[in-house]
Amino acid sequence: VGAKAHSFLKMRRSAPPKLRFKAGQRVLCHMGNDQWVRGSIVKLWPQQGKGQYAPYLIRLDDFSTSRSNKKKDSGHGDKGNSENANKEGQIIYAPADNDGVIRAAR
Repeated sequence: VGAKAHSFLKMRRSAPPKLRFKAGQRVLCHMGNDQWVRGSIVKLWPQQGKGQYAPYLIRLDDFSTSRSNKKKDSGHGDKGNSENANKEGQIIYAPADNDGVIRAAR
């Protein structure tokens, strides 16, 4: 997808670009500082605001054990606020469909 890593794609009336992952698929999400957190795709092309969409909505497995109390990096998408950062099942948006942001879990 041609979206920049820090911006959301504005959808047009035509069909959205095809994505690499499907709803329910297991993925790894880049959370900054070389940390990747496992999660599941919840929805494709969720709406972020009027006319703005992100490629993926993802439910993380357990953000707290992966973060090890390191400072939160806000470099990729909407990761919620720091009060929710240690809760299992946190919902995030992947702002782009590329291996630097989201990749298949093994």
